[in-house]
Amino acid sequence: MNTKNISKPSLCLFLIALTNFCIHLLSSALPALDHRNLDSDLPLTVEDAYPVKFREAVIQGMIFYRRLEGEINEEAGFLELEYGIARDFQLAVEPHFSVLSPGESEDNGNIDVSLLYNFNTEAMHTPAFSLKGEVELPTGENAEGVDFEIKGIITKSIGFSRLHGNFSYRFVGSPQNDERDNRWKAVAGWDHPLGLHSLLMFDVVVRQSRNSGSELLTTVEGGLRRQITPLTVITFGIGVGISGDEERSLFSAGFGISRAL
Repeated sequence: MNTKNISKPSLCLFLIALTNFCIHLLSSALPALDHRNLDSDLPLTVEDAYPVKFREAVIQGMIFYRRLEGEINEEAGFLELEYGIARDFQLAVEPHFSVLSPGESEDNGNIDVSLLYNFNTEAMHTPAFSLKGEVELPTGENAEGVDFEIKGIITKSIGFSRLHGNFSYRFVGSPQNDERDNRWKAVAGWDHPLGLHSLLMFDVVVRQSRNSGSELLTTVEGGLRRQITPLTVITFGIGVGISGDEERSLFSAGFGISRAL
């Protein structure tokens, strides 16, 4: 190659372009956690229709407090490991625990295993749609029966905002006393970005109570997700029960952290 025919300005432009290309290539190869990926109970109930990326692993932790009817306090938490096992498939394993004062949680120590499949990304007139199946294993103290839940999830963007709809139906393997042997839950949610790294979220949750013959429970929740590093997202949320009976959550607050591995 004859370098005498290359001018200094042209060489400088070539080096700048090469440097920019290398930076872009390296940055795109680094893993990054999507702070707009909404997962149920982290800490809001609403969930979006998109799984984690193929071969991406995410560990999430959550602690929250609930004030229930009858002056009952609940402190609870869980750890969840999500993994993109295939294109559009997400596998998750979640052990959870809770402490009631006074009283005792019925599902303390149980493990949830779920599989989500995303059928399509959203188009101009079509929302993204996913189905999620979840099995709750009775690994906790005094737990009985295996519960199964099926959930449909849709997500649709409107401008910079997104709307979400969730509907789930739960089959209880071993109902206790007056507990329903199946129950449903519906969630309508909304999120909107605040700058490049924050997300504002709201949802309304309507569900059947655990005990048969009890009223429907309605909860309003709001929260904020903030990406503090490319691999780490923190979340804070609160909720207020606006209708229901003795199972109603008067107030709840939660804090979570998600980390890509």
